[in-house]
Amino acid sequence: MGLHEGSFTRSDFPRVTTHEAVHVLADQWGDGSPPIWVIEGLATWGEYGKDALLAEHGGLIRSGWSRFEKVAPKEYEAFHDPSVETIAYKSGGAVFAYLEDTGGRDAVYEVASTFYGNQSRQEAARKLGRSEKDLLAATKKWLRA
Repeated sequence: MGLHEGSFTRSDFPRVTTHEAVHVLADQWGDGSPPIWVIEGLATWGEYGKDALLAEHGGLIRSGWSRFEKVAPKEYEAFHDPSVETIAYKSGGAVFAYLEDTGGRDAVYEVASTFYGNQSRQEAARKLGRSEKDLLAATKKWLRA
């Protein structure tokens, strides 16, 4: 998003800038290699907050969850496929909404910072004591998707 005069009058300007600011702040947790769903999911959670994300996009998240589960383990290109990108961003955000709801913001920060601070998904999962698959399954159950 370019910062030209028109940017400041966009109706979504506060959300977009919050989303992008979360990316910048999260990068301070380390030079790891977080999965794309963690990168965009955390920023989407920060952009909306738990309650607004679910109120505005809960139906989309629930109906598209199986598509998200298919792209979550993949890399950048699959996640940003136009046919699934919106679902992927919002569903990634829902994982952090689940973490906030069940463990508070400390749980959000623990999961995000662990992924950002480790070089592999497997290393992060080992330190967290649960796999990405387990985390997504718990979120799916919580969403009733």
